[in-house]
Amino acid sequence: MSQSRKSNRISWPVRAIVALLLAVTAVVCLVRFVQYRELQKEKAALEAQIAIYENRITELEYILTHRTGEDYISKIAREKMKLYYPDEIVFYTDLNP
Repeated sequence: MSQSRKSNRISWPVRAIVALLLAVTAVVCLVRFVQYRELQKEKAALEAQIAIYENRITELEYILTHRTGEDYISKIAREKMKLYYPDEIVFYTDLNP
């Protein structure tokens, strides 16, 4: 009967190896979980940047489509470069800043 009890028991080196494997597995899982959380935070930050850049792209597309017309170009030429059409009469006053 004592032999059957011994055969059912697991020897202490096997127990130590199993315990060590469980400990290593737990540590690896914990490290991976921390890495996963850091990657989630990085992903959220990158998604926020993507949203900012998408808004900027929308603004620039609006500028390209609406600010390339003849009226806008004429307005900028008049205001910034002081250019006028040849048949246009321009009046200057001292009241304009």
